[in-house]
Amino acid sequence: MSVFDDLFGKFKGGKRKVPSFNPQKDTDLESLLPRPPRRIDQRAARKLIAGKRVLITGAGGTIGSELVRQTAAFEPAHLALVDNSEFNLYLIDLEMREAGFDSIMYSTLTDVCRREHLDRTFKLVQPDIVLHAAAFKHVPIVEQNRCAGALTNVLGAK
Repeated sequence: MSVFDDLFGKFKGGKRKVPSFNPQKDTDLESLLPRPPRRIDQRAARKLIAGKRVLITGAGGTIGSELVRQTAAFEPAHLALVDNSEFNLYLIDLEMREAGFDSIMYSTLTDVCRREHLDRTFKLVQPDIVLHAAAFKHVPIVEQNRCAGALTNVLGAK
């Protein structure tokens, strides 16, 4: 039976339920690593980040949003989020504001390849630390869109 059949059955009044998968609940993520997980040196991270102005590119992505969460825990003076996805930026911005970080937050919607916009953002934020997580990561899509992949993943990192 396919997911479509399950969904169609739901719409037709059926009692089938589409199975859900929550990777954090259903999978031990550490078991997917080919090496032991690395632990963050909490003291060193706090010393590096506390009181600093931190800018994170790709802040709405999978890796970027986790960087935002972990960086916020080390008490930066200012946390600037940059992403090219309005929805993803909205979600991480909302999450952080609801967690009480609204007074130190600044979010900007742009692409890391838009140099003039990034220059303005850097001039405004004046970051001490930049964590660059903006990248396309889904290999089959990037292989089909090589120009966009090269622009973002290579030139966007400069």
